[in-house]
Amino acid sequence: MTANIDQVLENVSHPQVEQHLAWHGKMAGLEAQDILQDHAPHVYLLRAGELPSHYYVSFVCEDKMVQHVPFMIRVTPHGWFCRNSSGSGPFMRQTIDDVVHAIIHCEKESLRPLHAVEVK
Repeated sequence: MTANIDQVLENVSHPQVEQHLAWHGKMAGLEAQDILQDHAPHVYLLRAGELPSHYYVSFVCEDKMVQHVPFMIRVTPHGWFCRNSSGSGPFMRQTIDDVVHAIIHCEKESLRPLHAVEVK
């Protein structure tokens, strides 16, 4: 059985994202870039997008450049879907860490969330 991503039950924020250690809330891309620019590769933060179910993962690439990748989460009767350049899901047991890992394309052990308290 395949789920249709258009059968959305919720178009609201996702608690796994907004309770994540790397959550920084509403933050402009330039601010995220300034915060991340002196960090090592694979350090990342999560921030709010334009709509409640839209988010960005901003991270330091291998070449020390900062990249911002939008993604959105949709909840359907079959689980939740994450979508950026291509739809993926439904995810029943996966976490936002798994989504971040898939977006950043690195060894999972090398991912380093930048905690919001480290920035203040």
